[in-house]
This record gives sequence, C-alpha cells and structure tokens, in this order.
Amino acid sequence: MNLPNRPLRIGTRGSALARWQTGRIRSLLAAAGFSAESVEIKTTGDLTPDVPLSRIGSRALFTKQIDDALLAGRIDLAVHSLKDLPTRLPDGIVIGAVGEREDPRDALVGRASISWQELPRGAVLATSSLRRRAQMLYHRPDLRIVDIRGNVDTRLAKLAASTDWSAAEITAEIENNAQGILGYVVRWVDQGVGCSKVPDINDVGLMEDRATCRISSQHIANWLHHGIVSREQVLEVMRRMAAVVDKQNAGDPLYRPMATGFDGEAFKAACDLVFLGTQQPSGYTEPLLHAHRLVVKEH
Repeated sequence: MNLPNRPLRIGTRGSALARWQTGRIRSLLAAAGFSAESVEIKTTGDLTPDVPLSRIGSRALFTKQIDDALLAGRIDLAVHSLKDLPTRLPDGIVIGAVGEREDPRDALVGRASISWQELPRGAVLATSSLRRRAQMLYHRPDLRIVDIRGNVDTRLAKLAASTDWSAAEITAEIENNAQGILGYVVRWVDQGVGCSKVPDINDVGLMEDRATCRISSQHIANWLHHGIVSREQVLEVMRRMAAVVDKQNAGDPLYRPMATGFDGEAFKAACDLVFLGTQQPSGYTEPLLHAHRLVVKEH
C-alpha cells in the first residue's frame, strides 16, 4: 500500500458529531502507527440549514462535496455517517472500513425525561426525518410534527431557546405541576396510597400515579436545568401549593399538613423530586419516594 510521506488528510463535516467521529478514526489510525489531520468541508446540507431536507431535491446532501474532494485528491479519505451515504456510491469511491457500531436506536430529547408514549396529547415533536415522522404519526396520530434542521448541538439549542412564554404563563405552569406533585406525593409518603384520584389545581379529581408524578417533576427539573425558572421561584410556588393541597385535604383525618413548617417528609420528597430530578435515572420517582416513605414508617 502506497501512503504519502505526510499525515493522512481526513475529510469531515464541521459538526460536533462529525468531528467526534473523525477524532475517533484518527485515534485508531494513530494506534496503528499512522498520523492524520482533519479537513473540514461544508456540504449542501450544511449550506442550506433552514430548508427541509425533503425539499432540497438532491441526494448525497451531506457527502457530495467531501466525495468530490476525495476524487480530486484534496483529501485521502473521508468519514461519513452511513445514514448519510447514497444507495449508490460515486465511481472511484468505496467503503473501506466500518467502525464499531454504537447504539443505533433513535432518541427522544425533550424538556422532561419521559418516553414517546407519555408525551401529552397534541405535543409538538420536531424532526427532519420523513421516516421518523411517519413512524410517530402511525403510533401517535395526535402529535403535531414540525420540521427541524441542524446538527445535534443546533437542535438542542433550538429546543432550549424555544420559549416565548410570559412570566404569568411560566408561573401558572409551575403551579399546575407543583400542585399535582404535592397532591400525589403527600398521600404516597404519609399514607402509602399509590394511584388515586387527586384534586388538581382547579379542584377537579384526576387519577394520579407515579408516571404522572414523574412527568410533572421532570418538567420542572428540566426548566430549572435550562434556566427558565430559578430554584427560589420553584420553592416559593411549592410552598404556596402545599397550602392549597392542605386545604383540599382538610376533611381527611389521616392527613398531615405540609404548610405548617414545610419540614415534613412529604414536602421534602416533593422538593427532592424536582430539585434532584436531573440526577434520577431516567427521571424515575421510586428511589426518592421509597426513601422518604421509609422515614415515615420508621417513626
């Protein structure tokens, strides 16, 4: 094999994912005794970031310019994601190697750590993939699918920045979720009652369980993580909603009020679900709920 007397030039896109993939290949080459350098190249897909992929009307959107550079001798090899390759490669280009595969499953990224089955009815889901659009609408025809373009970092930034709520709307959303969390958790921790009909913020009885508690607590936890609300804002709302839940349960002789000192295990558990939410595996509530329930049972 004839190799140039210089570092190998690897063509790559400039996205964080592409750079990581290329860096991995460079590390593998270095381990085999070959030095290499990255050459970033913009592709059609990179140059048209606001146009849906299905409307551009071209194949090899993320590979053509890199392949052209390879054929012209400006680079020695290229690193692509297999999903970006056209079915038929240009003449003179072959797939020389395939790296060890990572987890190929699609991932749902949102403001709460929940599955696609748990998304609220009518939720907005963004994707640039016609396949994913079709699959999601097959299983969840109630969802509203919108187009989104950009690499992983760009999409995450769009998700974090897509907030045009007023201060009143943000407060109302926190109140609604906090009241639901407290209404469920106080029965679970203090009385050992799981799934039950709990009055919502409008005094309408709704069935609540750990899944709905998980959604609500992860919702606030993610808002905290992205700086949409502050810890002080959330704690103030939690205290006000504790008083609301106390009033809703005034007729229950077994009920232990939370707003008297905000130092009971139920109130602590509800706060932990929110403030420690990003630390919980997949956002699950069970570890924290069981820990606080155990304290109550031991006393």
